[in-house]
Amino acid sequence: MFVKKNIFILLFFLLSNLSLFFFFEINTILVIYFFEILTVFTFFKLYRQNKIENNGIDQSDTHPKNSEEEILLNFLNQFSFPVFILNENFVISHQNVDAKENFGANDNKDIISVIRDYDFISQFEKYKKNNNYNNFNWNKPLPDNQYFKTEIFKVSKFYIITIVDITFDKLKDEQYSENLMSLTHELKTPLSVIIGYLETINLNNLSNKENQNYLDIINAKTFQIRDLIDQTLKLAEIESLSIQKISNDLHSLLEKSLDNYSILFKKKGIQLHIDILASREIFFDFTPNDFDFVLNNLLSNALKYTPAGKNVYVTAKTQDNKTSIIIKDEGIGISQTDLNKITTKFFRADQSRNSETGGHGLGLAIVDKLLSKNGHKLEFSSVLGEGSTFKIDLLLS
Repeated sequence: MFVKKNIFILLFFLLSNLSLFFFFEINTILVIYFFEILTVFTFFKLYRQNKIENNGIDQSDTHPKNSEEEILLNFLNQFSFPVFILNENFVISHQNVDAKENFGANDNKDIISVIRDYDFISQFEKYKKNNNYNNFNWNKPLPDNQYFKTEIFKVSKFYIITIVDITFDKLKDEQYSENLMSLTHELKTPLSVIIGYLETINLNNLSNKENQNYLDIINAKTFQIRDLIDQTLKLAEIESLSIQKISNDLHSLLEKSLDNYSILFKKKGIQLHIDILASREIFFDFTPNDFDFVLNNLLSNALKYTPAGKNVYVTAKTQDNKTSIIIKDEGIGISQTDLNKITTKFFRADQSRNSETGGHGLGLAIVDKLLSKNGHKLEFSSVLGEGSTFKIDLLLS
């Protein structure tokens, strides 16, 4: 009766440990639970032995032979990352389903013969020499260039090894570093221009007209820096935040953007042809205000890179559950070499999009990410010297 009572106490204690998830990492909780499960197993064995001795029951009939092992494996399979239990010789005694699926592991094999990547083996050998070295990252270059975090916990004569895929976090950190370096590089040019003109104003006795010209240039470069920072923040927002979509009226959004740009096209001497009747009563899901950015960026590019006397066409087409918005210009075009890179952050095609026209190489990257994150698609084609075509494919609500 004493043993049975303690079993219920231990089970209650295990359930009460749910609060651990608020204070510890999952790997630490795994070790704590492992200790407690081993303790429960011990009490189960004591309880069964006590029952056998008191009732004279044949031991082979009291309990399934491998019940403890089944409970342990079921427990390990609750974790969504590979978990190994090794014996004192570093041979696998137990493992969960994720371990088998990711590494093709089998019991009774040395862990190093299962995970054969050089980086893991060298780090694991360090642990054998120094048990304090129980937390390390390693790289699996083939086939997918993955990164893993491994933690090793020694429990009596056993070792618990957890392997967590950190590839996404690693790539995110690398992307952050690349973005920071690119942003720093992009800021250098306008800042250098501002500093140069400020020094010219301070050191030279210039006329009011000359001063005003320099101040206009400084003002333009200041706005260029602001736009660069705004676009960088917008890109970071798209990459990091979850999105809340709302239903949008396509026709009204097109009319608003085209009304704003029609005057600018006319002023530059570009003929704007509009055929958007197919967008009437068309609704689609998109994050608030972001489709305005998509339209304005594509129209701005058409305006910027199309010479006077040429044409720009804006067309809407609807078929089945998809509506396409096509913006076609007769501008300077983009080379085939550069075409596949135009949605890459901070990329500018040498002959068509450069800092002299005020671009930073972020606009199309933002457009592509906004459409992709909202479940839509951007397609484009171009012929150098003849013009470009950008098509937005919208899945309808």
